[in-house]
Amino acid sequence: MPSRAATLMLRGMKATLIVSAMALLGSALLPAAETAAPPPNIVVLLLDNVGQEWFRCYGSEENCTPNIDRLAAAGVRFSHCYTTTVCGPSRVEILTGRYPLRTGWYLHHDAALYSGGGFDPHREVTFARLLRDAGYATGMAGKWQVNNLYAEPDAITRHGFNEYLVWPGSIDRDKADAGFQKAFEEAIANNDHVFLSEATRKI
Repeated sequence: MPSRAATLMLRGMKATLIVSAMALLGSALLPAAETAAPPPNIVVLLLDNVGQEWFRCYGSEENCTPNIDRLAAAGVRFSHCYTTTVCGPSRVEILTGRYPLRTGWYLHHDAALYSGGGFDPHREVTFARLLRDAGYATGMAGKWQVNNLYAEPDAITRHGFNEYLVWPGSIDRDKADAGFQKAFEEAIANNDHVFLSEATRKI
């Protein structure tokens, strides 16, 4: 039977060993935390009237798409994402991951778009909002056409994009024929005095 002093000494040694083990474990974890890889950049390209058969990384033998192929090789390539063939509904479907019948966006000229409703940020959650909430800086450029931005000027921000430069409607041949400057004047940006001047300088 060990003496009381020996028992206390053993307990002290055990406690010291446990604390030492925890300290070693903590020090082993610290370098991993400090050298953790930063989150990946995410780029989503959505084009009207373009199928996967247009891109070499998806098997096209007619088109050379080296920049798209390079992005695909360094990132994630999806092969089972199907959308409607109509531009507005396909855009909402990609943004939300939900079928058009679930969001109400299954027609191109959705009545809600032109009555000030449209793509409701209170009802639908976009991947942009999830990324922004996770700490990403988010931005959107190009054709929007899923909210009436004149009636809802903050719709894109509420959908999760920090910055944007968009055309509220379509970018059709008549806009291209009218010239770049005319088409550019119709664009809407959330910080246009900075965004447009910077874009103009680069052009």
